[in-house]
Amino acid sequence: MNPEAKLAVIVMTAALTAAVGRAQSPPQDQKGTGPAPPAGPPPAYRADTRLVAIDASVTDTSGHFVRHLTKNDFEVRDNGRLQPITFFTAEVEPISAVVLLDASRSVVNGLERVVAAADHFVVRLRPGDRAKIGSFADDIRLNPDFTADRDELSRRVNDLFDLRVGQVTRLWDAVQRAIDAFDDAGGRKVVVVFTDGDDTYSTTTFDAVLDSAHRAGVRLYIVLIDGLDRLPEERMPEESAHLQDLSPRTGGGYYTLEALGDFNAASTRMTDELHSLYLLGFTPDALDGRVHQLDVKVKRPGVSVRARRDYLASALGISTNK
Repeated sequence: MNPEAKLAVIVMTAALTAAVGRAQSPPQDQKGTGPAPPAGPPPAYRADTRLVAIDASVTDTSGHFVRHLTKNDFEVRDNGRLQPITFFTAEVEPISAVVLLDASRSVVNGLERVVAAADHFVVRLRPGDRAKIGSFADDIRLNPDFTADRDELSRRVNDLFDLRVGQVTRLWDAVQRAIDAFDDAGGRKVVVVFTDGDDTYSTTTFDAVLDSAHRAGVRLYIVLIDGLDRLPEERMPEESAHLQDLSPRTGGGYYTLEALGDFNAASTRMTDELHSLYLLGFTPDALDGRVHQLDVKVKRPGVSVRARRDYLASALGISTNK
């Protein structure tokens, strides 16, 4: 095996800084959709402020995640110009997640189902993953620490039954608070929001949340709980549209679940995706302070790739995971 194939570079960003680590290259999966390898020990990190990091998930025509690709299978274009991929890894990296539950009046009739959906997610976290739990309505409440204990996380989620349901919804404020809550422990940073999609009282704007997510390297996953019994005046479809735009622009995902639907399948798919990501990196030609368009493709038939669509080439560094 050549030296480059042995190099696994894990990139995390905080305030425009990317860190690169080493890991062993993953075993080949003959079918391409087999179980993900177990997470290894945390890598060592070094700073690289010029690296553009791209997390990419690849699926086949049946929707299964494809896990056996190599660097040569990918193609990255920056403003239409083909870029050499400097770093590549398919190594499984632990995740750090902030899980937010909507506890506002508009979901009062479905709070039990929102809690159930979040519980399905946390119990499917894998060894090495960490999370903290929070809720939002009038107030925003976050557990002070991350934990890898899934039983403890499940207890924290179900404790939300005892919270006072608020009259307003501070959705964007809560997501901003979650982005600010990450520590320096490494791993992919993820915010998972279980909500009916409304925001009625935030001072933080959609654009501010998007900018913060870019700069902190946070992927946002939105789980919209549909089918709740709400009054017509409580429905705000424009907020749902914002959420649908926010998730892919941070490299995350957007799921719509019926209130009485299969939470198990959706939660399993989310955790599978988070542990099936490829990490690509390239060094841009210049830091011109502009937003550059990214186009990531896989040079194989019958597969689809989802990755960030652009990045900010800042004079201070690279904002990643958009």
